Amino acid sequence: MLQVSFFPHFPLAGLVPNLVLISLVVISSFASQTTGVEAAMTGGFFLDLYSSLPFGFWIILSLLIFFVSRHILQSYVRIPQV
Repeated sequence: MLQVSFFPHFPLAGLVPNLVLISLVVISSFASQTTGVEAAMTGGFFLDLYSSLPFGFWIILSLLIFFVSRHILQSYVRIPQV
């Protein structure tokens, strides 16, 4: 709800941050695949509710972003173990 109701009124340098995208990248690096898919589908669903694009566009795009960012993070980024 903050993505579509609050943040468009306070752009940063003329741009509105996409909180769903940011959260998907964070979730893809720390959570399980099941949790990430659920988060991508939920976030995409809520973005679809408020979008003028065809329904399902944001769900598919969110799933694609999740899987691509997860692949990149697992293949090319080494997160140090504490």
